[in-house]
Amino acid sequence: CAISSARAAPNANVTRVATQNWNLKTKSYLLESNQSARDATIRNFTILLGSGACRHETTLGLNEPGSEVRVRSIVAASGDQLFDQRSRQDHRAEHTASNLLCKNALLDQARSIFAGLIRVEENAQHSDAYQTNRNLVIGPSAEANSLPGLEILANDVKCSHGATTGKIDEDQLFYLRSRGIPSNIAKQLLMLGFFEEVLSEIPSQIAGSIRELLQSKMESNAN
Repeated sequence: CAISSARAAPNANVTRVATQNWNLKTKSYLLESNQSARDATIRNFTILLGSGACRHETTLGLNEPGSEVRVRSIVAASGDQLFDQRSRQDHRAEHTASNLLCKNALLDQARSIFAGLIRVEENAQHSDAYQTNRNLVIGPSAEANSLPGLEILANDVKCSHGATTGKIDEDQLFYLRSRGIPSNIAKQLLMLGFFEEVLSEIPSQIAGSIRELLQSKMESNAN
């Protein structure tokens, strides 16, 4: 079990990067709280690779005008791993912004669940909130489930949510194989490309280590 709480004081700027890579006999429960004050920004990145079953809950609290929270997560699942992700974005003040993006790649018979809620209080006018879950299903029996939601009490806001699930583009795979790249390596490259949207936002000295962990997991799965 792991609990983290990031609280950004007025005008503060906080960046947090956490990686979970426990062994497959582990069951993990991760609770994250992000609370942002006036004109403060939190950027929270979570990389989920390990454990047989993982429950990851994230709350975003936009508590004062000008507060912003950006949350990014990556799931690379193989075998019969299960990743259950839950999120809640609470806008409690006007002129606040939140942006959540979860990207999951599922090999073998791995499964993922995503359930998220954006809630905007009646006084939180001019809130700007996004919630996105994107799934890349590679394994023949892999399964992705998404349940995004909105609860808007204010009448002057910009809020949206979306979820997509797809397989590896066969044209892209064919192109790489036609250049002499073996199928398993081509799939690894496409998976890394799928995650690059998140990795490009992480400080470069940390992102490089995360890319190595992702590549190691893909190679281990191929073997």
